[in-house]
Amino acid sequence: MPDPAPRAPHPRPKNIPSGGRVNGEWTAQRWPALILLLLFLPQPWLLPSLWPGISNSVFDSYQRISPRKIERLPVAIVDIDEASLKAIGQWPWPRTELARLVEGVAAAGALAVGLDILMPEADRFNPAQLVARYPNLEPTVRDHLTSLPGNDDLFAMTLFPLPVVIGQAGLNDTDASALGSPPPALTTVKLKGRPPHDKLLGFTRHLGNVPTIEAAGQGHGFLNSQPGPNGIVRSVPAVVQVAGGIYPTLSTEVLRLALGQKHVILEANDNGAVGLHIGRSYLPLDPDGTVRLHFSHADSRRRVSALDLLQGKLDKNIFADQVVLIGATALGLRDAPPTPLSFRMDGIEIQAQMIETQLAGTRLMRPSWMSGVEAVLLLLLGGMLVLAGRDAPPWRLAILFLVPGAVALVLGVTMFIQGRLLLDPTSGLLGSGLICAFLLTTGYAQANRRKRALDEALALARLETARMAGELGAAREIQLGILPDPKAIAGQPDSLDFHALLEPAREVGGDLYDAFMVDETRFFFLIGDVSGKGVGASLFMALSKALCKSAALRGDVNLGEMVNVASSEIARENPAVMFVTAVAGLLDTATGILQFCNAGHDAPILLGSDNVVRNLHSKGGPPFCVLEGFPYPVEEVQLSPGDAVVLFTDGVSEAQGSDTMQFGMDRIHEHLVQCNPDLDAEAICTGLQSAVNDFIRGAPAYDDVAIMALRWVRAS
Repeated sequence: MPDPAPRAPHPRPKNIPSGGRVNGEWTAQRWPALILLLLFLPQPWLLPSLWPGISNSVFDSYQRISPRKIERLPVAIVDIDEASLKAIGQWPWPRTELARLVEGVAAAGALAVGLDILMPEADRFNPAQLVARYPNLEPTVRDHLTSLPGNDDLFAMTLFPLPVVIGQAGLNDTDASALGSPPPALTTVKLKGRPPHDKLLGFTRHLGNVPTIEAAGQGHGFLNSQPGPNGIVRSVPAVVQVAGGIYPTLSTEVLRLALGQKHVILEANDNGAVGLHIGRSYLPLDPDGTVRLHFSHADSRRRVSALDLLQGKLDKNIFADQVVLIGATALGLRDAPPTPLSFRMDGIEIQAQMIETQLAGTRLMRPSWMSGVEAVLLLLLGGMLVLAGRDAPPWRLAILFLVPGAVALVLGVTMFIQGRLLLDPTSGLLGSGLICAFLLTTGYAQANRRKRALDEALALARLETARMAGELGAAREIQLGILPDPKAIAGQPDSLDFHALLEPAREVGGDLYDAFMVDETRFFFLIGDVSGKGVGASLFMALSKALCKSAALRGDVNLGEMVNVASSEIARENPAVMFVTAVAGLLDTATGILQFCNAGHDAPILLGSDNVVRNLHSKGGPPFCVLEGFPYPVEEVQLSPGDAVVLFTDGVSEAQGSDTMQFGMDRIHEHLVQCNPDLDAEAICTGLQSAVNDFIRGAPAYDDVAIMALRWVRAS
């Protein structure tokens, strides 16, 4: 015979790279990630309502990690607390008691006193108020009371010579007629530079005190603050804008009096406030005129009870070289907003920490250039990932994201602890995380495309090998390729444990199995053996399996009709007069009722939950295609929970060792009796397969081995 014509080489699939780097690969791998990085870069500026909240959460975390350490206590707080109210009386106290309190604070050496109290109404204990309240008083008593000075006047006389700051409150009214005149402050804030009115915390009018008290104070300071998101106080204003004028807050005024200065100078530029000059002291400010506080935890050493002071229980010089704030902290009177360190902190405590922060120069700083640092950080974190490209292994991308991200977090904490600088690495972490996810996703998609291309090439190579190896390899490939995966049967309920396996022999036979859900509860199974060997048997096996499945899925028909239809269909196109031995069955997974038909096959074996093993004998019938139109009888068995049904082909029972002895049914029964009743279906199949392999001791397999096991786990 002449030599066969040479075969053309197998073409390379289009999607498989041929090795080496292709021009433009950098573009394909990295440009999309670079574009994503550049698109994400301006997001902190494009989403102004989102990022400040994220940044504040990061900065609050810094404060919780490293709160301000208290090195000295230049500010003291006199608490009008529950004990004071219980002893002196309900609030508001007579102004004479407040006068005693202020005198006691000044006598104890206070440099300046700040009143975190508003007194907009006349004292209800004024003698004139008592006369009006009690019109039936004796004329002599009435005249005597009328001649007495008012409590407000007495309080004002007490305040006049003392360095006391009177509290004010800014108000906002939408009604233009309610716009108030500037507050009558003794202190004016002088301006150096461009007026920053639009940047400062602003109010349309103010709420002051009784005029006599207002006139007696040496300083006037506003008590207002502006909580951030969720009501958390992070910054406290040093100056505010009221009715077009700029005025100091309580903390600024107390510092002015303590330093013995007459004026406060506000330095500003086009960006807003820059800082305050109080004499030789300079206090940097944020552009909105606030100071971002580095909070410490509330310290009881700052505080004394007003009652202890009034009763003379304190040291005479307890407030030497300190400024003192007086305020009400009793339950029902306290103003206690949340801060980064505490769910509730007294407002007067926040004022004290404001003064301490200004004196110690420990305010938190977020310079304007910090946003540029954060942008560079984003470019560095994202740029490393972009350079890695989508073809980088996932572990490398993870390291390039996690390690620099951790370094960025450590950098932020270190800058806060060492320099009180507020660096927010969130944009860098989120941006690099987005790029990492993008690269992982696209890399995974690319890997899948390559895998599919490689699978295609492998399949073509296998087909080529099978064609060159002859009918045996082709039949084996077809046989294994059409069998279902027992671990991936769609709709299989939890009440069913199923497994099947097929081990081809060197000579390909026609063993087959199939399994699928007919409906929500009925599970169809089939195991069989086609007569003959070689490619013909494999093809007939494929045809038989397909026709059996088609018959089972034709509708709500009983098992006998399914088997009869399948036998007729298989016999219709059977010029080689082949036949198939098989067992087909239906298991109702809800009730445990097993129906099966035996077409000339080995009887199924029932492995009971009580470890009793018995054959499920049946009337049965001839193999498919032997007697056309034969009415196959249906057998029915009620399974108990835990019962297992084991089916196999003659490759198990007729397996031969080197001594030509067959494995036989007795050994099958002996093996199953020794099985643990709790074994799952896969363990039953693999155990029986191992027993057969041990029996033949490496001898060539005589026939294909197919084993199937289904266990009804429990009743639904």
